[in-house]
Amino acid sequence: EVCAQSSTFPEKETTLEISESVLPGVRIQLQASRDPDSNHFSVQHYKLNDNDRFHRESAGSHSLLLTALDGGKPPKSGEMNILVNVLDVNDNAPVFTQDVYFVTLNENDPVGTTVVQV
Repeated sequence: EVCAQSSTFPEKETTLEISESVLPGVRIQLQASRDPDSNHFSVQHYKLNDNDRFHRESAGSHSLLLTALDGGKPPKSGEMNILVNVLDVNDNAPVFTQDVYFVTLNENDPVGTTVVQV
């Protein structure tokens, strides 16, 4: 048998929304690639390009490339782009420039008046 077909994904691109608090090693289900070849000429393994841990404060989104490789010599492959939107978690306490703020407000100030800005 000859390796005649490349692997293909049902989608060329997908978008995931993942919390920044997700622990390393979590598994996210994606659509598998398809390869019409059989035996060792079908998909043998997947490769994900290198990436840093997803910190929302450093980047709100990351672009990854998932590659499916078959067992041919040389292997044929298919690719899918994955856009990961990192969802923020309330993990940073507010920071103030003063310990105490004093404000004077007139009782007849209109609704919506800014009282204090920190």
